[in-house]
Amino acid sequence: LTFIRPRYRRLIKHAMETDAKFIFASATPRKGLLAWVCECHSVDIYSDGRAELYALPTLKCRVKEVHREHIDSHNPPLHWAVVELQPCISEQARTELMARLSHVRQRLAQEDTDEEDEEEE
Repeated sequence: LTFIRPRYRRLIKHAMETDAKFIFASATPRKGLLAWVCECHSVDIYSDGRAELYALPTLKCRVKEVHREHIDSHNPPLHWAVVELQPCISEQARTELMARLSHVRQRLAQEDTDEEDEEEE
């Protein structure tokens, strides 16, 4: 993903200063909406604030509260949410999800290593 808008620059800056996670919702967040907790991987933040990264959706969550932050008067607000993680359907589903996420995280880490090797050449 490439983040250009000021609200998303703020989101990624905050995520990288805390736990490298953010919430993705396919619509404007509101109480009760299902969304995803996403992990940030292979993050490049440029001097102008733009960011490029891979976002890995890891867990479903339900929005409990929403707060708005107005970045400036020319752009839509950034929505902050308090969420409740949603349980997996079964222990087997949770185990399978964790194994798949581990595999994807390893691939993303390898891609980071490959990119660093290319930069050194």
